[in-house]
Amino acid sequence: MTWSKIYEKAMETYGNDPQFRMAAEELAEAGAAVLHAVRGRIPWDDDTVAEELADVQIMIDQLQFVPGLRKKFEYYRETKSIRLKDKLEKKGVINGE
Repeated sequence: MTWSKIYEKAMETYGNDPQFRMAAEELAEAGAAVLHAVRGRIPWDDDTVAEELADVQIMIDQLQFVPGLRKKFEYYRETKSIRLKDKLEKKGVINGE
């Protein structure tokens, strides 16, 4: 079974509201881990940072199975990625491709 199917089954099993609450919890934990790293309380390569970011990514992957959310997510990810690319091109960090 693919990870995508597992994430889809998780959404079917637990439902939207519980999974959105879990996503909020994971986002908060990742935010705290990143702040600890920024403040020098833990190193950036600490397992805590990687683990919490992985939890967030897994929740994002699951939430894309909410009807109507995937297309919007993909649209905004593309739009904002293009904006980031444009900013980096203006700074001369990357060449336009």
